[in-house]
Amino acid sequence: MIGWILAGLAAATVYTAVKENEGGNNGNTSATKHGVSPSWEVKTISMSEDPPSMDVKPYMTDNFYIGSYLCPCCRNNMYKTVFRMGGEEYISVNGKLHIMKRLFTCPHCLSFYAPIEGHRLSDGSVYFLQCKYSEDYIPLISHYNSVGTTQGRPDA
Repeated sequence: MIGWILAGLAAATVYTAVKENEGGNNGNTSATKHGVSPSWEVKTISMSEDPPSMDVKPYMTDNFYIGSYLCPCCRNNMYKTVFRMGGEEYISVNGKLHIMKRLFTCPHCLSFYAPIEGHRLSDGSVYFLQCKYSEDYIPLISHYNSVGTTQGRPDA
């Protein structure tokens, strides 16, 4: 299902939470860096919800499924993935690492939205990444699909 997405993974940078159980770290989580950092930013946007229509594909990839949030740019339903507890992703915003528990994407606009810690996407304060080209978007989708899940989390 995601075979077309797997090209060019080396161009993207992501931060993956890693449980370190060795060396007396007591299972603390740390971030490890892969590649070159994309330019995430903090934005305040107005998010609206609408149940997906029947003609929308329910899954974009194995672990990105249709959500009820509409893309603020094109008004298409966005797709969502969830990162397992202990397997959260980290992104760099203005040189500081931030945890990402859920990720929403619009494949039409090549954009990503993640709620700021302690908030829901509908609150409007989000981490935002806009890819200019599909060559930039595809490796990120591929990575986030490989570490994401369709299973929910108990925390918002």
